[in-house]
Amino acid sequence: MGADDTTSGTTVPGRLEELSPADCWKLLEGRAAGRVAYCNAGEPTVLPVNYTVRTGSIVFRTRARGRLADAMNDLTAAFEVDDVDEHLHAGWSVLLVGLASWVTDTEELSDLWWDQHQPEPWAAGERNVFVRIVPTKITGRRLLPG
Repeated sequence: MGADDTTSGTTVPGRLEELSPADCWKLLEGRAAGRVAYCNAGEPTVLPVNYTVRTGSIVFRTRARGRLADAMNDLTAAFEVDDVDEHLHAGWSVLLVGLASWVTDTEELSDLWWDQHQPEPWAAGERNVFVRIVPTKITGRRLLPG
């Protein structure tokens, strides 16, 4: 990716910078949709989900007895959010890797159901399983226009 240099007609490469974990969390808090990645029967699978940041973790909802819910019980997963400006040839990406598990604590589930910032699924249908990804690693990069 690079930015167009309008004076010479050539592409000027952008500047790539690593983001701090604090910057990564700020970017994650500013979004509502991301992608969860995991292995499903030995195949890589990536699905979009609506999420919220909650106490140093990512929480999203899915339907009970679905492939995603089944796969997200004590499994390592990745979660990615990005933003790209194709016109400026700039953007950022945050990748979080950690253990995904169902939220089962009844007090926490009650808090999640009544939290105004809970993840609201965009897809139709009942989504009553809350999944949390607790990160073991969080990284991010930003590409600034050249």
